[in-house]
Amino acid sequence: MLRYVGIVDRGLVHETNDDAAMLKHSVIHDGFFEGESLIEGGLFAVADGVGSIENSELASRYVLYCLEECNSRKSEEIIQCINEANSGLVKNHYGNILSTTLCVVGILGSQLVSYNVGNSRLYRFRGGFLRQLTRDHSKVQELLDTGILNEETAKDYPGKNIITRCLGAADFSTDWITVTEHRENFKYNDILMLCTDGIHDYIRIEELESILSDDMSLREKAKMIIQCAHDKGGQDNETVVLIEKNE
Repeated sequence: MLRYVGIVDRGLVHETNDDAAMLKHSVIHDGFFEGESLIEGGLFAVADGVGSIENSELASRYVLYCLEECNSRKSEEIIQCINEANSGLVKNHYGNILSTTLCVVGILGSQLVSYNVGNSRLYRFRGGFLRQLTRDHSKVQELLDTGILNEETAKDYPGKNIITRCLGAADFSTDWITVTEHRENFKYNDILMLCTDGIHDYIRIEELESILSDDMSLREKAKMIIQCAHDKGGQDNETVVLIEKNE
């Protein structure tokens, strides 16, 4: 059985919400959603509209609505839908560039396949430890890769929100999508966490591990994560999706 919960929150500073989440076939762009399924499969995603410009909140919603009917087992279909969503963003009629990050996970029983563009992330929580399963497309990640920054200095890097790939780019290519098969499996009592940078940029891994380890419901864990981001100033829109596998 899968239990899942998602929260999309505006935060404490912004007037609009550029984030959105998809839990199986349900897209939310504000508030809370919870569900469960006897089928151990499905498609889950988060997206974060880029730029905080007029109508920028439409980008993340549009992309997820393009994906909501995709089959989690059909990788080619998912990639095609992402590509078509990009084309739709490029051709939009709102007079400005609409773009968004995207992080998708397809659950195939005990196997996972992730698809990401930008700096929204997928993590897996197991045995008290939280492990990042996706790799950011960002300036700070490039500097980490070259050794110019380390994990400590990266936290305070002034350009940490600069992304190097997004949907909504005229020169977008499907090569921009990092598709990863996670063969370490999705085991019983594991928790998957999808989130935007309003979560991972502000909450330390140790704090997230503490919340996810606590003896409370999945709903309460998601609420605690959002509250933790608020306690740190709520400087960005905040989205978290938690998926738990139970016997």
